[in-house]
Amino acid sequence: MSANRLTILIHGDAGTGKSWLADSAPGPRLVLDAELRSLYTPSTKREWVPSTEPMPTDVGPDETIVVKVRTFQDLETTYNYLLAGHPFNTIIIDSLTEVQDRLIDVIAGTNQMQIQDWGRVLRDLAAYVRRFRDLRDHPTHPVWCMAMIAGSKANQSGKYIPMLQGQVANRIPYWVDVVGYLKPQLEEGVLHRNLIIQPYIGAFDAKDNTGILTNEYGPIIRNPDLTEMLKVLNKAPSGEEEDTNG
Repeated sequence: MSANRLTILIHGDAGTGKSWLADSAPGPRLVLDAELRSLYTPSTKREWVPSTEPMPTDVGPDETIVVKVRTFQDLETTYNYLLAGHPFNTIIIDSLTEVQDRLIDVIAGTNQMQIQDWGRVLRDLAAYVRRFRDLRDHPTHPVWCMAMIAGSKANQSGKYIPMLQGQVANRIPYWVDVVGYLKPQLEEGVLHRNLIIQPYIGAFDAKDNTGILTNEYGPIIRNPDLTEMLKVLNKAPSGEEEDTNG
C-alpha cells in the first residue's frame, strides 16, 4: 500500500507564523524563498544558488536548503534540478504571492498588465504549481510534503482567500489536498495558532480533501505541525505509523 503524502496551501495575514508552520515539515527541506522569511525559521539552514552551483547532495536529515527566488527563472532552474533527482522530503514555496509578482515582472516588466497578460499568468503559474506538486510522485525520491504559502485578502463577499491576482486565487485550491487558513489566538497571555481546514468555520477559503485530518483533529488544527499531520495521514490500522523518512 502506497503511503499518503501531503500537498497543502497555507494562507493567512502577515506575521501569523505561516513560514514557521512550513518549517515543521519533515527534513531535509528545500525552501524556495521569495520573501526572505526563512531567515527567521528555527531549522538549520544553508543557501544554494542553482544558477551557479550544483545541487547539494550532502544534506543532513533535518537540514533546510534555501534558494532565494529573485526572478521567476530561479524557480524554473530549481525545478529542472529537482526533476533530475534530489534528496528532499519537503519542498516549500514561500510565497506564491511573491512568485506571482516575479512572473508578472517577466511578462509586463514596468508596463501595465493587459487582459491577455493575466491569462498567461494563470497558465504559467498553474503549470509550475502542478509541476512542483507532482514531485510527490518522483520516481526516485517522492516528496512527502509540498507546502505553499500565500498571504490572505478579503474578496467582494468578505471571504478570506489566498492573496493572488486574477483567477489564480480561485483555481489554486483545486491543485492541493489541503487549504488551511492560519489564525493566531491569544489565551491567558499564551499565543496559539489555529489552522482552519474546513470552510464552514467562518469566511475563510479552507478545505480538507483527505478527510483523515478532519476526522483526527476536527475542523481546526490547534498549534499545527506538518510532520505530525503526515503521521496522522499514514497511521496504520494497528496504530503504527508508516515510515515517512524517504
